[in-house]
Amino acid sequence: MGIMAVSAMYPHSATTEVLLIFGMLLFVSAFGLGYGPMCWLILAEIFQGPYRSKGMSLGSVVNRLGSFTIASTYLTLVSVLGFGGTFTLYMLIGIVSVSFAYAFVPDLTGKTMGV
Repeated sequence: MGIMAVSAMYPHSATTEVLLIFGMLLFVSAFGLGYGPMCWLILAEIFQGPYRSKGMSLGSVVNRLGSFTIASTYLTLVSVLGFGGTFTLYMLIGIVSVSFAYAFVPDLTGKTMGV
């Protein structure tokens, strides 16, 4: 996101366009390999037994509402903040999300989970 935010602040040239495309590819790849599946993995590990289905349902709803919010506000954000400002905002939201996960999601390494 940082690559996209910085390259979008400069005038369009071949270099900034390549950086934007590279930034988007890097973001999608990293999200799919790392942070993307975390919603499903964390929910499946935290909720136990009879609460797992309800927890996964709630997690799915929150995940889809978040995706809908990003998709429906993107064009408005670009028109108000510009590309650089929009990607900077997304980058800040990502930093807050990672900080929240680091601070509040429990480490389950080596712990047995109930069925």
